[in-house]
Amino acid sequence: MITRLKLLHRLIFLRLIKMKWVGFDFDGTLADKSIEPVPRIVQKLHYYLQHGILCKVVTARADKTRPDYIQKITEVYKFLFDNGFPPIEVTNSKDHEMVALYDDRAISVKSNLGHILVDDSWVMKELEDGVTRLPWSNLHRTLS
Repeated sequence: MITRLKLLHRLIFLRLIKMKWVGFDFDGTLADKSIEPVPRIVQKLHYYLQHGILCKVVTARADKTRPDYIQKITEVYKFLFDNGFPPIEVTNSKDHEMVALYDDRAISVKSNLGHILVDDSWVMKELEDGVTRLPWSNLHRTLS
């Protein structure tokens, strides 16, 4: 049987070597507003881990400059533990080894071509409510 300590040692080892990995956003993807699991995504993360795929949680909660960093990161680790996950790296950054990111805010774009692969018309609608326009936004309209 693999103990949590052995899993932690494996996690440290994996950080030392370059490996492809899959990222999962936390808020709105793995967990809902009440920090309850989103079943389909939790199942997907379990699936990858059961197949030996390196996975990481990618979240703004892991930003060490946040004044509430300790509280927010603790909530993520508690969620992972409570939902039966082994130790998983929690980060706020991605790198070139990341293959995919499951995220509720991402818009998928075809690599190197710029083709938007999903309907992104909702973005401007979402921004209309309470958006603060940059002072130079009109300049862009006059130049285009």
